[in-house]
Amino acid sequence: MAKDPYRFFRVEARELLQGLAEGGLSAERGEGGVELVKRLLRLAHTLKGAARVVKLLDISELAHAMEDVLGPSRESGVVPPEAALTLLAQIDQARARLAALDGMDAAPSARVEVPSPPLSTAAPDRAPPLRRAISKPVEPRGPSASAIETVRVDLLEADRLLGQLVEARVRLTRVRDGAGRIERLRDLALAGTRALGRMRQGTSGSAASPSELAKLGATLEELLQVATEIGETTSTGLFEVKQALGTAHDLAAGMRLVSVRTLFPDLRRATYDAARELGRQVRFEGVGGSVRLDEPVLGPLREALLHAVRNAVSHGIEPPEERTLRGKPAEGQVVVTVELVGDHVRVCCRDDGRGVDLGSIRSALARHGVLPEGPELDENELLDCLLGAGVSTRLDVDAVAGRGVGLDVVREVARRLRGRATLRNTADGAELRIQAPVSLASLQVVGVTVGSVAAWVPVEAARGALRGQESEIDGSLGYASVPFGDRLVPLVPLATVLGLDVAPVSPWSALVVEGAEGLVAWRVDRLTGVQRIVARGLPEFMVAHRVVTAAALSATGEPTLVLDPRGSDAHRDSTPREAPAAPRRQRVLVVDDSLTTRMLEQSILESAGYEVEGACSGEEGLEKALQGTFALAVVDIEMPGMNGFELVEAVRRDPTLRTLPIVMVSSRNAQSDFDRAKGAGANGYIVKGEFDQQRLLTVIASLAGESAVP
Repeated sequence: MAKDPYRFFRVEARELLQGLAEGGLSAERGEGGVELVKRLLRLAHTLKGAARVVKLLDISELAHAMEDVLGPSRESGVVPPEAALTLLAQIDQARARLAALDGMDAAPSARVEVPSPPLSTAAPDRAPPLRRAISKPVEPRGPSASAIETVRVDLLEADRLLGQLVEARVRLTRVRDGAGRIERLRDLALAGTRALGRMRQGTSGSAASPSELAKLGATLEELLQVATEIGETTSTGLFEVKQALGTAHDLAAGMRLVSVRTLFPDLRRATYDAARELGRQVRFEGVGGSVRLDEPVLGPLREALLHAVRNAVSHGIEPPEERTLRGKPAEGQVVVTVELVGDHVRVCCRDDGRGVDLGSIRSALARHGVLPEGPELDENELLDCLLGAGVSTRLDVDAVAGRGVGLDVVREVARRLRGRATLRNTADGAELRIQAPVSLASLQVVGVTVGSVAAWVPVEAARGALRGQESEIDGSLGYASVPFGDRLVPLVPLATVLGLDVAPVSPWSALVVEGAEGLVAWRVDRLTGVQRIVARGLPEFMVAHRVVTAAALSATGEPTLVLDPRGSDAHRDSTPREAPAAPRRQRVLVVDDSLTTRMLEQSILESAGYEVEGACSGEEGLEKALQGTFALAVVDIEMPGMNGFELVEAVRRDPTLRTLPIVMVSSRNAQSDFDRAKGAGANGYIVKGEFDQQRLLTVIASLAGESAVP
């Protein structure tokens, strides 16, 4: 028997209560009609039956009370406002009871005691007046309140996962069959060895008979054929298994993601409650509900957005009469938009209110003693300061705002999610934006090594890679620093940060990262490229350096540390200044629409001493080639818009670029692709599936030497 016999009920109940909450809000606004009331009655009835099955009588009685509230509106489809408020209060109480189950194994027929106002089972037209406090959404507290331990999986996704696992199993069978022929290989090798032995033991000076030689030749031919077949079968099979398992991994990872749509009912409820509390008229709209996020990201975002929508109503949306005087609709709008941008999610909370009053910000910051000294801050600097100051522009405190907590929560959530938050005025209101990784577990990382220690650093924290000689290290600032762009940044051995007794190697390599106090170059032995990992939190009993935030298994199964530069204090801010002249390095243009490939090639080339410029499309690559001077270009083939072949042809047509050496790096390995690349004017061709770091550097070194760089 499962440890928690109520797991499936909790999953179903969450979905039922979400549907009831969405419908209740629509009913409160007079939307939906008869069909909406019938759907709400079905949801309440299903919840009642499910709760009775697991002997949770409190929730069953609450669901029954919801039916009583909705029953008189079945024919008319009109739910009076007070009845709608009663329904929403009952939904809140049911959610609180459900949340109380998350941290315990409830005994059958248990009644979970949660303080609540008396339920109304009267008809809507006789519903007792409700205090405003009852209509506020219940926000369960405790670690289990927002954690989603169980999710429902789309059957199509499950079928696709099973299909990939079956595919991997079939491919493994092919590999096993090929491996089974190794026994035949051994037999042939043994037969050939014995035949040679008999020949050597023959009479002195006698030659082997033609039949013996023919037999030996046939054995060796079969030996070669079997060895070739085994090699091809095993190589192809293992590649296909890797592909199938990679797809299965991605599908399984996707199954644990939760739709953003689950946030919208709570945000809509918080918006309407704040509007009702302050006498505003506000419509909430959620956009991008199909986006799916890791629950450890979705939970904190919910917390931040609840504060964001309340702030939008309190600080932004004007009272109806004021909006009318300004020529605006009496009803304001709060819109939450969620969209994916690469590996990140961008969440925007916009309102069409009065915007943020800059004068009030200056007064509030001055009142709290946090207004920076020096030149007067511009608008965006003021808004950034407000976001991080934990103060409110309101002089009075009410139930919705005035304590400066809302924006402080947003800033803290962005920090916890390794993201960032910005507040900006717009043409017709204000916008609060949060950008964060889609998943905290699945990370794109840059690998580094120091001595015998390997570690990973999130790509989002990396700003570039450097390589140089000891003579290039500057000491004029009182500590070791190196030029990066137009500034000097501290050069700190990663061994020092981690407390390792490792002698530095020379020439040095460094990964430039964004730390808590600015940019810093972590000196490492080497960079090992970019990859995606699944990070796991450290055990609670484990005491680690604060720069170590997680761990993951390497390809060989070794635990490897994941480092967060923001936890390091082993460096100082570097003040932007003109860097001393550094030795000129050859510049290489890398054109590839894949961020991972660009970062990998960039890290390899920069570690080898090249200066790298990246472009994510053929059009951008051509533009950069025309604007700069490069020793060589590394170009992908398959890109949206202008592909690699077309880019090479365009370069060869341009009189200023036609001598630029070009290496094509692609996953395509057909002879026709080689021929077309050569015909277009490429100087080299490397297949990604056969990618070898040393081969890439060798090809580039030989070609870059042919280019005359002034």
